[in-house]
Amino acid sequence: MDFLGMDNSTEGFDFISYKPSVDKWMIENNEEVDLVDFLLDPASIRTGYFLIRRGISPIKVWDEVPGIKEVNPGATKEEKDQFKWGFSIMLYTKEIGVRDWNSCGWGTKQGFNAIFSQVYELSEKPEYAGKVAWIKYTGSEEPPGINSRIPQFELVKWVEKPDAFAQPEPEVYEEPLEIITDDDDVPF
Repeated sequence: MDFLGMDNSTEGFDFISYKPSVDKWMIENNEEVDLVDFLLDPASIRTGYFLIRRGISPIKVWDEVPGIKEVNPGATKEEKDQFKWGFSIMLYTKEIGVRDWNSCGWGTKQGFNAIFSQVYELSEKPEYAGKVAWIKYTGSEEPPGINSRIPQFELVKWVEKPDAFAQPEPEVYEEPLEIITDDDDVPF
């Protein structure tokens, strides 16, 4: 249980996002990347409610079980309307490394759901345990009458998980302990 809400296991990773309005993949500082082939780690999937506001770090309230919506965390109707349900998952390419791909946008979620439904079903099979999915981005579709784009993907194959997906252990400074050898020096 994450009592203090501090289990932000993707926090600290750089991000990548699909921008349907410009039909491009972007990393931090709005730098465009040519994303075609990437590895997707199904074990890293999380879903939950996002509150995204300009100039402020997003608030993410994760579902206990990915894919099963919890109660919207907004306290008022206005807040509930501002929270959007989305996903977060780790992906990897040699060029940009490990990235947190998350979105609560309609088009991106449609495309992700289509490919992840296949990935998740296969990830449950023993022969794919501990492996990652090689995914190919094949372009996007613009649905008629909707102002969005849906990214399209294909599952290429399953591969061994690269070491790059391993999260580094945080550096912890530990003060050396003073060893007291005589009971008379104990202050209590």
